[in-house]
Amino acid sequence: DGHLYWFNTTIVPLRYVKGQTQSSIIIQNNITEQKRTVEALTKIHTITSDTQITTEDKIQELLILGRDIFNLSLAMISEIDEAKDTYLVRYTSMPNNVIKLGSRFNLKDTYCAHTLKANRAIAYHDVSQSEIVNHSCYKNFALESYIGCPLLVAGNLIGTLNFSSLVPSTHPFTDSDLEII
Repeated sequence: DGHLYWFNTTIVPLRYVKGQTQSSIIIQNNITEQKRTVEALTKIHTITSDTQITTEDKIQELLILGRDIFNLSLAMISEIDEAKDTYLVRYTSMPNNVIKLGSRFNLKDTYCAHTLKANRAIAYHDVSQSEIVNHSCYKNFALESYIGCPLLVAGNLIGTLNFSSLVPSTHPFTDSDLEII
Protein backbone atom coordinates (compact mmCIF):
# COMPACT_ATOMS: atom_id res chain seq x y z
CA ASP A 1 0.00 0.00 0.00
CA GLY A 2 3.01 2.29 -0.27
CA HIS A 3 3.77 2.38 3.47
CA LEU A 4 7.14 1.41 4.88
CA TYR A 5 7.13 -1.47 7.37
CA TRP A 6 10.00 -2.64 9.58
CA PHE A 7 10.40 -6.28 10.61
CA ASN A 8 12.76 -8.12 12.92
CA THR A 9 13.37 -11.36 11.05
CA THR A 10 14.89 -14.66 12.14
CA ILE A 11 15.52 -17.39 9.58
CA VAL A 12 16.38 -20.90 10.77
CA PRO A 13 17.43 -23.40 8.10
CA LEU A 14 16.09 -26.94 8.43
CA ARG A 15 18.78 -29.44 7.40
CA TYR A 16 18.45 -33.12 6.73
CA VAL A 17 20.95 -35.93 7.26
CA LYS A 18 23.44 -34.83 4.59
CA GLY A 19 23.46 -31.24 5.90
CA GLN A 20 21.57 -29.85 2.97
CA THR A 21 18.98 -27.17 3.66
CA GLN A 22 15.60 -28.45 2.61
CA SER A 23 13.47 -25.63 4.00
CA SER A 24 13.51 -22.84 6.55
CA ILE A 25 11.47 -21.51 9.40
CA ILE A 26 11.01 -17.77 9.18
CA ILE A 27 9.81 -15.75 12.15
CA GLN A 28 8.97 -12.09 11.63
CA ASN A 29 7.93 -9.50 14.18
CA ASN A 30 6.54 -6.21 12.91
CA ILE A 31 8.54 -3.49 14.70
CA THR A 32 7.19 -0.58 12.66
CA GLU A 33 5.59 1.13 15.67
CA GLN A 34 8.73 0.82 17.78
CA LYS A 35 10.89 2.16 14.93
CA ARG A 36 8.46 5.03 14.35
CA THR A 37 8.49 5.92 18.05
CA VAL A 38 12.30 5.89 18.25
CA GLU A 39 12.55 8.07 15.13
CA ALA A 40 10.00 10.54 16.51
CA LEU A 41 11.71 10.76 19.90
CA THR A 42 15.08 11.24 18.20
CA LYS A 43 13.68 14.14 16.16
CA ILE A 44 12.08 15.65 19.28
CA HIS A 45 15.40 15.40 21.12
CA THR A 46 17.27 16.97 18.20
CA ILE A 47 14.92 19.97 18.20
CA THR A 48 14.78 20.47 21.96
CA SER A 49 18.52 20.11 22.50
CA ASP A 50 19.53 22.53 19.73
CA THR A 51 21.16 25.49 21.48
CA GLN A 52 21.30 27.50 18.25
CA ILE A 53 17.57 28.19 17.97
CA THR A 54 15.19 30.11 20.21
CA THR A 55 12.47 28.59 22.34
CA GLU A 56 9.85 30.11 20.02
CA ASP A 57 11.47 28.44 17.01
CA LYS A 58 11.70 25.13 18.88
CA ILE A 59 7.97 25.30 19.64
CA GLN A 60 7.16 25.93 15.98
CA GLU A 61 9.42 23.09 14.85
CA LEU A 62 7.83 20.73 17.38
CA LEU A 63 4.33 21.67 16.19
CA ILE A 64 5.32 21.04 12.57
CA LEU A 65 6.93 17.73 13.56
CA GLY A 66 3.78 16.70 15.45
CA ARG A 67 1.64 17.47 12.42
CA ASP A 68 3.90 15.18 10.38
CA ILE A 69 4.05 12.41 12.99
CA PHE A 70 0.28 12.25 13.48
CA ASN A 71 -0.57 13.23 9.88
CA LEU A 72 -2.95 15.95 11.11
CA SER A 73 -3.17 19.46 9.70
CA LEU A 74 -3.82 21.57 12.81
CA ALA A 75 -1.49 22.00 15.78
CA MET A 76 -2.06 24.18 18.84
CA ILE A 77 -0.70 24.94 22.24
CA SER A 78 -3.21 26.54 24.54
CA GLU A 79 -3.17 28.30 27.85
CA ILE A 80 -5.94 27.08 30.12
CA ASP A 81 -7.63 29.09 32.84
CA GLU A 82 -9.88 26.57 34.54
CA ALA A 83 -11.29 29.17 36.95
CA LYS A 84 -12.56 31.22 34.01
CA ASP A 85 -13.22 28.13 31.86
CA THR A 86 -11.18 29.63 29.01
CA TYR A 87 -8.92 28.24 26.32
CA LEU A 88 -6.44 30.77 24.89
CA VAL A 89 -4.51 29.88 21.72
CA ARG A 90 -0.80 30.61 22.36
CA TYR A 91 0.91 28.82 19.45
CA THR A 92 -0.34 27.35 16.19
CA SER A 93 0.86 25.59 13.08
CA MET A 94 -1.82 25.18 10.46
CA PRO A 95 -2.66 25.97 6.84
CA ASN A 96 -3.85 29.53 6.23
CA ASN A 97 -3.67 30.30 9.96
CA VAL A 98 -7.31 29.25 10.24
CA ILE A 99 -7.23 29.88 13.98
CA LYS A 100 -5.45 33.07 14.99
CA LEU A 101 -3.02 33.42 17.88
CA GLY A 102 -4.79 34.91 20.86
CA SER A 103 -8.16 33.40 19.95
CA ARG A 104 -10.22 32.57 23.02
CA PHE A 105 -12.72 29.78 23.38
CA ASN A 106 -14.90 28.48 26.14
CA LEU A 107 -12.94 25.49 27.46
CA LYS A 108 -15.99 23.21 27.50
CA ASP A 109 -16.40 23.85 23.75
CA THR A 110 -12.99 22.29 22.99
CA TYR A 111 -11.91 18.65 22.90
CA CYS A 112 -9.27 19.68 25.43
CA ALA A 113 -11.99 19.60 28.07
CA HIS A 114 -11.97 15.81 27.63
CA THR A 115 -8.18 15.77 27.83
CA LEU A 116 -8.23 17.69 31.10
CA LYS A 117 -11.00 15.53 32.53
CA ALA A 118 -8.98 12.39 31.69
CA ASN A 119 -5.80 14.08 33.03
CA ARG A 120 -3.76 12.29 30.35
CA ALA A 121 -3.23 12.12 26.64
CA ILE A 122 -6.34 11.07 24.69
CA ALA A 123 -7.15 10.63 21.03
CA TYR A 124 -10.10 10.22 18.67
CA HIS A 125 -9.33 9.15 15.12
CA ASP A 126 -12.92 9.52 13.85
CA VAL A 127 -15.07 11.70 16.10
CA SER A 128 -18.20 11.05 14.02
CA GLN A 129 -17.98 7.42 15.17
CA SER A 130 -17.06 8.16 18.80
CA GLU A 131 -18.80 8.85 22.09
CA ILE A 132 -18.07 12.59 21.70
CA VAL A 133 -19.95 13.00 18.41
CA ASN A 134 -22.39 15.40 20.10
CA HIS A 135 -19.65 17.61 21.54
CA SER A 136 -19.93 21.30 20.63
CA CYS A 137 -16.42 21.29 19.13
CA TYR A 138 -17.56 18.70 16.59
CA LYS A 139 -20.79 20.55 15.90
CA ASN A 140 -19.08 23.96 15.54
CA PHE A 141 -15.79 23.04 13.84
CA ALA A 142 -16.32 19.48 12.47
CA LEU A 143 -12.91 18.36 13.73
CA GLU A 144 -12.84 14.64 12.95
CA SER A 145 -9.45 13.69 14.41
CA TYR A 146 -7.86 14.80 17.67
CA ILE A 147 -4.92 13.86 19.85
CA GLY A 148 -3.99 15.99 22.82
CA CYS A 149 -2.36 16.06 26.23
CA PRO A 150 -2.26 18.35 29.26
CA LEU A 151 0.81 20.59 29.63
CA LEU A 152 2.18 20.72 33.14
CA VAL A 153 4.96 22.86 34.60
CA ALA A 154 6.17 21.90 38.08
CA GLY A 155 3.01 19.80 38.43
CA ASN A 156 0.70 22.72 37.61
CA LEU A 157 -1.62 22.66 34.61
CA ILE A 158 -0.80 25.50 32.22
CA GLY A 159 -2.48 24.35 29.01
CA THR A 160 -2.73 21.67 26.37
CA LEU A 161 -0.87 20.47 23.31
CA ASN A 162 -3.13 19.11 20.59
CA PHE A 163 -3.25 18.12 16.96
CA SER A 164 -6.45 17.78 14.94
CA SER A 165 -7.89 17.57 11.46
CA LEU A 166 -11.11 18.11 9.57
CA VAL A 167 -10.84 14.58 8.17
CA PRO A 168 -10.72 11.30 10.08
CA SER A 169 -7.27 9.88 10.74
CA THR A 170 -6.32 7.12 8.31
CA HIS A 171 -5.89 4.73 11.25
CA PRO A 172 -6.74 4.63 14.94
CA PHE A 173 -4.16 6.27 17.19
CA THR A 174 -1.88 3.80 18.96
CA ASP A 175 -0.42 3.62 22.43
CA SER A 176 2.84 4.76 20.81
CA ASP A 177 1.08 7.89 19.52
CA LEU A 178 -0.16 8.65 23.02
CA GLU A 179 3.37 8.17 24.39
CA ILE A 180 4.87 10.44 21.74
CA ILE A 181 2.49 13.32 22.43
